[in-house]
Amino acid sequence: MCPAITTAGFNVLYSSCPNLHVVQIGGPKNELPLEHIFRISGGPRLLSLDVEASICTPRSFETLRDMSTRSPNLLHLRMGKCGGFQGDELPHMLQAWPQLQTIDLNGCLQVNPQHLLDALRQAPPRHVEELNLAGWKDMSDESFGDIVTAFPEDPSRPLLRLNLSGMWRITRAAALAASKWPHLRVLDMSVNKMIDDKVMLAVAQNCLSLRTLELYSCANITDRGMQAVVQSCTHLKRLGLYGLKRLTDDAMADIGRCLPNLQSLDLSATEISTHTLASVAGGCPRLHTLNVMNTPIQDSDIEKVLSGCKLLQRLQLNSCEQLTDIAAFGMGQHSHLLNYLSIR
Repeated sequence: MCPAITTAGFNVLYSSCPNLHVVQIGGPKNELPLEHIFRISGGPRLLSLDVEASICTPRSFETLRDMSTRSPNLLHLRMGKCGGFQGDELPHMLQAWPQLQTIDLNGCLQVNPQHLLDALRQAPPRHVEELNLAGWKDMSDESFGDIVTAFPEDPSRPLLRLNLSGMWRITRAAALAASKWPHLRVLDMSVNKMIDDKVMLAVAQNCLSLRTLELYSCANITDRGMQAVVQSCTHLKRLGLYGLKRLTDDAMADIGRCLPNLQSLDLSATEISTHTLASVAGGCPRLHTLNVMNTPIQDSDIEKVLSGCKLLQRLQLNSCEQLTDIAAFGMGQHSHLLNYLSIR
């Protein structure tokens, strides 16, 4: 956000640029009330509006109704972390923009899940490709299950990206989501210790098109669930397993055997061994990003990775206390494409 620009400045800017397709106006330093943003932005060509971390007031959605008339073609609406937003206007928003492809309510902690459920029932969106409810830590398993069930099914316009990170209380509903949306390409269920092998089995059975799976701090996942996923979701390009300490070499080895297209892998704070990195190095030749921070890897492991993953560009080794100068010498000899190295 540019905090010195006022409503008057933005008003002149938007009135002078009638062809804007994308507007991003928000951020932690944004002091413009949301009603000012809705009043001054928008136009018939506006397709994407990002007002993350803006301030909602009781008048905000009076101006939203006017904006929905001026900008009837909006496809992407991102309202993450909007303070004061309680979701009362969600039914109107879905009615005004039935063509919405992105609904981003990340961190909108004051929104009552019932408002979202009511909106889905009153104006079911049939074109949504991305749903972001990250940070809704008070969402119950039952409430999210109702939301999943209420979402309309349209095989021609499937949901592709789903973010449930930080939803600490969902379990069975996460498995229901996996079966409801089998075409998912991106799935983030991070920071949820309730996510377990049963959820992973549902993902493995249904989400065969996954390209990105983030499981940061999902500490209850074991080899059984992880092996099922990597053996079924073989198109994965990005896999985040930070803090999954219950995984053993058996599950880690399957990553190298089953994911030849993997490009980014986060194994930080896991119990990986020499066998794990040998498997990754031998089976993931397209890997360009590897995070093994806070793991017991040794000098020989680094040499294996650099020898096998010749496209590696980003490597994070923070708190790898067993590494010595030998690893540094090896990186100097093999890491010709490396452009980011974190080793603290």
